[in-house]
Amino acid sequence: MVLYFATAGGIVEEYPLSETHDLKTNSISVDDGAIRIDHAAHHSDETHLLLKGSLGGSEKYIDIQNQAGETLAQIDNTGRFLGNITAPELSVLNTTVDALTDLLATEIDDLFEAEQNISDLQTTVAENSVQVSLIQSHEDDLTGATHLPSSDQIVKRDSGGNANFEAVQAEIIAVGQTVSMYGDAACFFIPQEVVNGETVNKADHLYRFGRNAHFEHGELGDLTETGNGLEMKTPGSNGDNRILIQVNRDTPTIDIEYHKLSDPVIRFTTGVNDTVVEMDELGYHQQIGSTSDQIQPNAIHNLPLLDGCNMFELLLLGNMQTSDNTHLHITKNETDPMYLTFCDFEIASYNAVEDVYISRVIRRHNNNVITYKLHIKSTGTLPTNSIIYLMVRQIKHLS
Repeated sequence: MVLYFATAGGIVEEYPLSETHDLKTNSISVDDGAIRIDHAAHHSDETHLLLKGSLGGSEKYIDIQNQAGETLAQIDNTGRFLGNITAPELSVLNTTVDALTDLLATEIDDLFEAEQNISDLQTTVAENSVQVSLIQSHEDDLTGATHLPSSDQIVKRDSGGNANFEAVQAEIIAVGQTVSMYGDAACFFIPQEVVNGETVNKADHLYRFGRNAHFEHGELGDLTETGNGLEMKTPGSNGDNRILIQVNRDTPTIDIEYHKLSDPVIRFTTGVNDTVVEMDELGYHQQIGSTSDQIQPNAIHNLPLLDGCNMFELLLLGNMQTSDNTHLHITKNETDPMYLTFCDFEIASYNAVEDVYISRVIRRHNNNVITYKLHIKSTGTLPTNSIIYLMVRQIKHLS
């Protein structure tokens, strides 16, 4: 059955859904115009198909399904189309969109990298700002650099390669050529000791080379050269031990003050640590360099005198009578023309009742050989196997 309705646009035909008709008409209106198909130009919607109304979240304006009821495409309640679209223009567009997407991803990566670079650059700039300030500070220091002894200034050499210092403190100073000291200059070594856990200088100890005008150790106000030179001094319970070597004309060249417990003031030793000469308050002491030999009474004996020999130990073979004339010819080679040797002699018998003595001495010097002829006598009978000591003091003079 066909229903007819009168509208402002004309008469509208409506067919119930239970009926099927082949219909040819100018327009179709459903639900009072909510759904309308109309190709005429007399209405204001300006559309051939109008779907009008407020739909819920699950409702759709259009739902296209296959025979099995599966949705192929639809337009939901917001007007969004959901479905596959195939068209040449869209293929080109999709390719372009994909390329743009890749380009956008690359640009995004570049932006992230640039952001990191900016962050790194900001950090570098901050660090460089500190470095710039430090460089500026160094430039200020360098500007004030001088070869003169100036407080809180960097040192630089002058045009001659020199720099002046008031004081230098160092563990080791290595010098390739020369150390020069002028005026009041001096080198000091001060021994130290530990007192109450602290290292302190030993009082009144001094090792000095140079000017003797230091406030702590020298003679303040003394402007002469007295005391200039080498000085070493250590205190003792019974007095100082001190040596001063100086070369001015008004004082001793070597001045020694000593207070020894047992050792001598001066000692000379050989390479094997044998003492040769010692000196103390009792004088000069020389090591005995002895030569052993045998002699017969009333005979002539030749004894060579070597350097360093200062005693002959002579074993008497036979009794020496007062009437005997025993001769000792002592010879010494003198090959160095710079020196001329003289000798002093003393003689004694060891652990004997009678004494021996030298009655006369004759000295001869021929062809670089010095000969001393000693005439030995006894005060009584000197028994055989007696020991006679002949002491020799060799004195060398410059010729």
